[in-house]
Formats: sequence, C-alpha cells, structure tokens
Amino acid sequence: MSNTFKWGIIIAVLLLLVSTSFGAGYLIAKQANPAPIIIQKCSDIGN
Repeated sequence: MSNTFKWGIIIAVLLLLVSTSFGAGYLIAKQANPAPIIIQKCSDIGN
C-alpha cells in the first residue's frame, strides 16, 4: 500500500466517525425535546 492510500483510508474513517457522532448527538438532542428559550422584553430599562 502506498502512503497516500493509507492516509486516504485514515481520513475516510475519521470522517465516518465524526459524521456518525454528529448524527447520533443530533438525534438524541431531538428526542430530548428541551423547552424553548423564551426571551422576555424588559420594559423597566431606562426608566
């Protein structure tokens, strides 16, 4: 095997792992369904 081919395999495996990790995190967070962040306007500022 050439050195370039080995690096290609390593990069491909890393991309697969990173993509899988990102996808799993996205699905877990989507299932957790956290409450939305509500930003309230404060009318007392400046008075």
